[in-house]
Amino acid sequence: MQIKDCPERFTLLEIIGDCAQCYEALPDAGEAAEALGIGFVHMTAGDGDEFLAEKKIEKVPALLLMCDGEEIARCYGYQPEEILEIWIDAMAERHLKET
Repeated sequence: MQIKDCPERFTLLEIIGDCAQCYEALPDAGEAAEALGIGFVHMTAGDGDEFLAEKKIEKVPALLLMCDGEEIARCYGYQPEEILEIWIDAMAERHLKET
């Protein structure tokens, strides 16, 4: 099974701060999620400090790949759209094989 078989199960959560690298990441993460047909949620650090503490987010930008509401992978820093698509697809496929 691949992400294209069940895109509705996946969401990319983007958490940014107030820095140039974070603002640079904004369009690419959303476009990567859209290209793969998965959900996308944007969050600014400071808006959900309890959530950030619970998830142990120590730096931004952070991207969390969620499947059925649970985190299955994360990465930090700016990633171009093409790289994000490859990463999302690989992490989703790995997760689907393990479950």
